[in-house]
Amino acid sequence: MFKKELKDFNMNVFNELKDSWALITAGGVDDFTCMTVSWGGFGYLFNKNVCYLVVRPTRNTYKYLENNERFTLSFFEDKYKDALSICGSVSGIDCNKYEKANLTPVYDIDNNIYYAKEAKYVFKLKKISYQDFDPQNFLDSSLEKHYPLKDYHRMYIAEITTLLVAED
Repeated sequence: MFKKELKDFNMNVFNELKDSWALITAGGVDDFTCMTVSWGGFGYLFNKNVCYLVVRPTRNTYKYLENNERFTLSFFEDKYKDALSICGSVSGIDCNKYEKANLTPVYDIDNNIYYAKEAKYVFKLKKISYQDFDPQNFLDSSLEKHYPLKDYHRMYIAEITTLLVAED
């Protein structure tokens, strides 16, 4: 179903994250969860291809990211927007988001991670650094409007270890 190819992969990450969203899945064989994200990006840092994503400590997925070295970021065709909306609006404490969104989890035993079978592409990621947002470092005071609860994001920087692209 998927073929691996990071070289020559072309994606407009600005549009994909902002408009189409993506699904973080973290956890292992016995316990995993997911959440929809639209903030983050891709780049080259520490001589590695990386992805960076931000998660609030108040989100259930945060503890899964904290307790696991690896996770996935999945992107989908537009027809899965409702599924991603569900995964971004309900808590994984209360339900299995994959079931509720009618997504099929695929377990990668070698990396102890899950991803969605329905994804058009999946980035397998390994955490290499993190940084907590500190409001004292906000040079633009309008950024504070994103934090009425003072639940400042943690930014995870992760190495892209593998890219899976769905075969047509």
